[in-house]
Amino acid sequence: MSMGGEPKASGSRSGVPASGALPPLSVLIVDDSDNDARLLARHVGKHFTLHWERVDTGEALREALGRPFELVLCDYAMGDFDAPQALAIYRAAASDLPFIVLSGAVGEERAADCMREGAHDFVLKDRLERLVPAIQRERVEAETRASLRASRTALAHSEKLRALGEMAAGISHDLKNVLNPLLLHLELFDRSLGRGNVEAAREATGEMRGVLMRGLEMVERLRTFGHRDSAGHVPVDLRRIAEEAVKLVAPRARAGNVVLETAFAPTPTIAGSGGDLLALVVNLVTNALDAVAAPSGNGRSRVRVTTATDIDRDRIELTVEDDGPGIPESDRERVFEPFYTTKGVVGTGLGLSMARASAEIHGGSLTVDASPLGGARFVLRLPIAPAR
Repeated sequence: MSMGGEPKASGSRSGVPASGALPPLSVLIVDDSDNDARLLARHVGKHFTLHWERVDTGEALREALGRPFELVLCDYAMGDFDAPQALAIYRAAASDLPFIVLSGAVGEERAADCMREGAHDFVLKDRLERLVPAIQRERVEAETRASLRASRTALAHSEKLRALGEMAAGISHDLKNVLNPLLLHLELFDRSLGRGNVEAAREATGEMRGVLMRGLEMVERLRTFGHRDSAGHVPVDLRRIAEEAVKLVAPRARAGNVVLETAFAPTPTIAGSGGDLLALVVNLVTNALDAVAAPSGNGRSRVRVTTATDIDRDRIELTVEDDGPGIPESDRERVFEPFYTTKGVVGTGLGLSMARASAEIHGGSLTVDASPLGGARFVLRLPIAPAR
């Protein structure tokens, strides 16, 4: 690895005097020639206050991608290392830095291959006048992507808070019912102590402990759901996630006179984020509860949640279905589009869009079709975690 740039007392690494008029730019150059890298830096440095660093091996590139560069400029051919190998490391690092490949003489087919492998642009060295405009364009697009990610994260959090508020209303009612007996047990405790009946007082304290534990379990469910999971992907039991999701939405189901049916078969573990998957399943079940808000003919609506394992396809399936009005076939893909909603001002149109995105991040899928119950059936399919 070589640190690049003309040594300047001022600390400028542009090859020209530092100027406040030039925008700063931090570039990682992948090239096996220090002279070529310096010439490239000198060219780019005419338009930016440049900090740059050169690497020429896969190991050095992998380490450098963890540092705060804004752009990667990569030579196509470097002896034992080349641009396709560099792009493979770049993809494995899940980097979103603009990646521009440069070459002296590479055909259109190889240039197209680089673009398919993730390069943002391909510039010939005898046409370097294209390089700076390409850098400027890619910087703007990178900023746009970052802004979109931030907006999506904020929207996802707001949708989660909305669901959290709905569940909190239902759970607060149940919590009141759970805690009300505490007063009765306190009175029994006082009377037992007054009569010197230690055994009865001990029984009353045991009952109070049980009441408090049930109340704490309810609060903990809300806390877990509201927590923003940052642990990454770990082994997750989808059956347990489904059970927890049903417990979270059960108060709302009871308040709406909805029967929550479950059939949870044991399932192998999957690799995922427990918090994100819990949010996904809660989203699907609350969506079903919204769909059956108007009671069916027998006075009670139905929502069914099941888990199953498809061993032949190495995947787990979670199904949420209802006996509501269903979704017309023409709208079944549209419901996953951001901001598309059938709930009027009540809905944000983000829940199902984010649920599908979360499923895909976990390597799975989320689809909808007609349910035998008469309404809609959402099926979440996730790959079984490979055996270690």
